Amino acid sequence: IDAVANGRLFALPAGDVSTTLKLGAETADFDSRSDRAGFAQRGQVARDTVNGQVNVDLPIASRSKDVLPFLGTLSANFNLAQDHLSDFGTLTTLGCGANWAPIPAVRLIASVTDTDQAPTAQQLGNPSITTPNVRVFDYVQGTTATVTTISGGNPGLSADNNRVTKLGLTVKPWAGRE
Repeated sequence: IDAVANGRLFALPAGDVSTTLKLGAETADFDSRSDRAGFAQRGQVARDTVNGQVNVDLPIASRSKDVLPFLGTLSANFNLAQDHLSDFGTLTTLGCGANWAPIPAVRLIASVTDTDQAPTAQQLGNPSITTPNVRVFDYVQGTTATVTTISGGNPGLSADNNRVTKLGLTVKPWAGRE
């Protein structure tokens, strides 16, 4: 279930400060069973997630409203999100960006986002499966070996952190054409 609300918080000389709020929740359950050579293993994982997010767009300069017109049109945005996972803990996403059009034909968009991501419930809780006598080719050595593979979940996995920086430029030299 998700609920989203958005709208104007208040007005500034360059335009309206707007926000979007999102609250959500979900639940997922996963059961598995592995039978190998008469040995059965069961896996059961469940994950309940509660999340919230807030985005704020802040106008700074506006040529059309004559607020710092020498800058063109400039706005900044900020966002914060948190997800609480029942089997893992709380994860945070934090981001900010800017949207600048120094002249009508040029637009520059920049953003930075720092995101924590959890392993899936299956990566954490799937049963461990041991498979003996698996033939594997080693491309580096050029040899084949017989190994025992172990696959399945690992409850000791930690969160992944991603930092993404984006920079985009749009140039539209002819106003009347796409």
